[in-house]
Amino acid sequence: MLKNKTKLFIILFTTLILISNFTFTFAVAEDEELILDEIPVVTTSEEDSHDHEDEAYDLANEEIYENDLYLFDADVTMDKLVNGNVYIFANTVKMTGQVAGNVYIFANKVILENSFIQGSAYIAANEIFFEGVATDLYATCRRLEIPANFGVYRDIKFSGYELDITGTIGRNLTASSKTISLEKDGNTANIMGDFEYYSNSEINVPEGSVQGETKFSKTEVSDSNTKNVQNYIFQAITAIVTTLLIYGMLLLICKKSNENFANTLSKKWLKSLLAGLLALIVLPIAIVILMITFVGVPFALLLLTIYLLLIFITTPIMNIATSKLISNKLKLDNKLVEVLILALISLVVWAIKLIPVIGPIISLLILIFGLGITVVKLFSKKEDIKTEIKE
Repeated sequence: MLKNKTKLFIILFTTLILISNFTFTFAVAEDEELILDEIPVVTTSEEDSHDHEDEAYDLANEEIYENDLYLFDADVTMDKLVNGNVYIFANTVKMTGQVAGNVYIFANKVILENSFIQGSAYIAANEIFFEGVATDLYATCRRLEIPANFGVYRDIKFSGYELDITGTIGRNLTASSKTISLEKDGNTANIMGDFEYYSNSEINVPEGSVQGETKFSKTEVSDSNTKNVQNYIFQAITAIVTTLLIYGMLLLICKKSNENFANTLSKKWLKSLLAGLLALIVLPIAIVILMITFVGVPFALLLLTIYLLLIFITTPIMNIATSKLISNKLKLDNKLVEVLILALISLVVWAIKLIPVIGPIISLLILIFGLGITVVKLFSKKEDIKTEIKE
């Protein structure tokens, strides 16, 4: 049961990234100010009060980044004021900034330190330390910790192995986890709505920590489920890296190849469809016929190698063509942003393939069109060379 929930969460997580990237409906308008006065601040002394005043002054005078922010590196520190959405892909993420939009993080370790998110946070990681405030939190990880004085205005939906919350949840908490703790160091969680959880055994809910209803469902949650989440993360990263490597190789071989793939997909889609179907059916038949003959075995093995290679690169080719079309439509002239869009497309396509029924259909279409685009591109190679020579 948890395995299915984990799959569903990752799919929803990546789909939301795609939707936000295309429509930008989650971003706050440029004339809207960052909400600083609605964040709950806990003051313990006069000295702390002065510190918070100085902090608020610094925030008010800091430059605001007026756009969606994309960060892609081994280690990322997000300390900006961002009036838009934030997308982060990294090994380790440290976030101390404030975001007037949504935050999407895909990493190994995520640390929020006094970070404020006006929208929702979507995080897939191994470990999350959430010392921040957001409207909603959707998280899948091995361990999530939310200390006292921090939390969300509305809901938390969590899937993982270990959950430790002593912060505040303005509405409901839904969790699937082997271990769940709502008290630590004399502090207890404050869940203003309902608490629904799936776990191996019922936990001791501290008195007064849940103002709504508490619902428990017994399910076997083991460490293997967490390993499945980690496997998904590894597979997703592999899909992104593979696409980026092929993208780089194509740029080295032929600078206009990625643009040509996009043009072929948009202007010659019917031709690509027919070519892909023919390649998918005819090549295996040709390989079998050559295998039957003694003389044709070496050619059959060579053709089989080419066929398997073409199948391997179909998804990256489709990702590259799609991302290029999007970049052209948005009139982007920044290579880094184009690469980030390509990474997002790769992630979303990988996630869609996990969906039952729809996934296999999408995979088949990607295979056919990817083969078709590659075949059409190979046959039109001479034209491309002539064009480049003229230019």
